Amino acid sequence: MNICGIVCEYNPFHNGHQYHIDEVRKHADAIVCVMSGNFVQRGEPAILRKHLRAQAAVLSGADLVVELPTPWATASAERFAQGAIYLYSTIPGATHLSFGCESNDLTALSRTAEILESVDFSDRLKESLKFGVSFATARMNSVLEIDQNCGKILQYPNNILAVEYIKALNLISPNIVPIPILRRFSSHDSDVITEDFASASAIRTLIKEQKNANFARFLPHFSEYSNEFENGFAPAQIENAERAILAVLKHLDADDYLAYPDVSEGLHQRIKTAVSTSGGFLEAVEKIKSK
Repeated sequence: MNICGIVCEYNPFHNGHQYHIDEVRKHADAIVCVMSGNFVQRGEPAILRKHLRAQAAVLSGADLVVELPTPWATASAERFAQGAIYLYSTIPGATHLSFGCESNDLTALSRTAEILESVDFSDRLKESLKFGVSFATARMNSVLEIDQNCGKILQYPNNILAVEYIKALNLISPNIVPIPILRRFSSHDSDVITEDFASASAIRTLIKEQKNANFARFLPHFSEYSNEFENGFAPAQIENAERAILAVLKHLDADDYLAYPDVSEGLHQRIKTAVSTSGGFLEAVEKIKSK
């Protein structure tokens, strides 16, 4: 029996996700979705609560949905992938893992994962970071120096996640076979809308700004949770809690931030200054941003 995993956010579940599940079903007897809960990788609340997003997945062909705990769901791509793969690897009989990406060249994706784990890459990355560029740019440039094709792989967001999944599989459960599915119709975070397909980012924009009353056509089983929108329970968005979040942050001392993941020496002071001089949470985020 083949059991195939899908790591997902389904924020919200749309026609592209339905296509992915349908493609996975061609290879799998059972499908297990490891899904982010009420908060997703950007640190924002999911537009719909987790139970409804899980329901949409099951109605669309998933056999089981398990929740990826928030500390991993909101983490960097590497930790996000490691948490998801570890959780999925505990499913008895797990055999495959599928992910949608801009390239379905498994050889190139695996080679890129191999490069990212190499000493040569690590040395080049340290040198590249000295020039003040962002981590993502330094990483891509360092891989380009080693292998042009693999460097191009990292130009696309879903490819980056695919590579992290492969890295995590190699580390945690090398017997699970990766299956890349070529992403079609609308690219990640694209604002291009076709007749029936749009990216999750474009759909969220349509919903939040109410630009298009027909956004339901992009969402399978929309009727199952349309009441969430009609009754004002959706869309959930961080702007609704801005003042509450900022109030909590203002009560913290600078050293309190050091207890949180990814907060290094110096950044805690930057956060405290931004929070103290901002009138809203999103304003504080803009002030905190750095390379």
